[in-house]
Amino acid sequence: MSQIPKVTLRKIKRANGISYLVDYWFNGERVRTTVGTNKRQAEAIQAKIQRDLTLGTYGITQQSNRKISVSELVKEYLAEDSSLKSAKTLKRYEDQLLGFEKFLRKYFPDTYRDVTRIKAHHVSECRDRLTKGFLPEQKAWAARTVNRTLEMIGGLLNFAVEKSYIESNPAKGTRHIPVQEKGVPEFYSEDELNKIWEQADQFWLPFFKFLYFTGMRKGEAINLIWSNVHTDAAQPYVEIKSSSSWNTKTKKSRIVHLSKSALAVIVAQEDNDPTYVFPAKSGGKVHDNVPYRSLIKTLDTLNIPGDLHKFRHTFASHLAMKGVSRDTIGEILGHSSSEMTKIYSHLSPEHQESVVNKLG
Repeated sequence: MSQIPKVTLRKIKRANGISYLVDYWFNGERVRTTVGTNKRQAEAIQAKIQRDLTLGTYGITQQSNRKISVSELVKEYLAEDSSLKSAKTLKRYEDQLLGFEKFLRKYFPDTYRDVTRIKAHHVSECRDRLTKGFLPEQKAWAARTVNRTLEMIGGLLNFAVEKSYIESNPAKGTRHIPVQEKGVPEFYSEDELNKIWEQADQFWLPFFKFLYFTGMRKGEAINLIWSNVHTDAAQPYVEIKSSSSWNTKTKKSRIVHLSKSALAVIVAQEDNDPTYVFPAKSGGKVHDNVPYRSLIKTLDTLNIPGDLHKFRHTFASHLAMKGVSRDTIGEILGHSSSEMTKIYSHLSPEHQESVVNKLG
């Protein structure tokens, strides 16, 4: 039997910060590969490489009946998803699954060390403890957060089934905590928008208007570069896609068609920066806190509650009130499921008419 390589993780100090790399020997050659700047994610990739080497992905004899800890399982699970999800999404997965890890390590250490011991009662008890806060440094989690964590635990244990670590998913059937449905998201009225346009910093006004005219996310507009802008097309559009320094929320690309108002904003920006459509005042890429702080200052002056993301809700809400279908709004916003767009349905004229007509 070939000797299984040992994968180590090394921290490297570089001019632009800390990086992590995996280091191991394979077939007489040393492999050293940079795996990012986030330690937790780097550990997840390390665990996946170690698993692949151990289980024979590279021709090494497979071991059977391998038992792993919950921590190892989480690392492998996150590594499996790392190429499909954004860093922000992976961080949320990591933080919420960490609650499950801490719970088992504190109350069921034997189960924490061996995932085959996990039973349905462990999952339901974790749910109950998270709602109360079971560690001194941890506050009680909101019901929605706990429910999302239950979904992630379910996904984690499905992954364990797929990898033959366990035979069935003990989280299946675990009841979620009842939560009050979200109402229609808050949005700016036409009058509030006009006040914002009049009061806003003139440098950031085009950025604010573009968010409203397109419904784009703040990060999408900040990272929009001229090579992804197509104003000469029959129907002008911009491409939203990941780059070497930034990933879209879903890691998927999409096209946003430009209205006449959005196109006018883009055209007026053409001479401001050679790379970014909405650059910093000094040129180059802007930090996302800068336009945010500028808007908050304006909103405070006007005594209007809100933030940058509220422009996206306003875009969708105004479309819904003009009769645009839920599916069309979801497609424009880049939502991954129709459920995400459902909250705007109550604003549609058809919905309102169907409700009032019930009175006869």
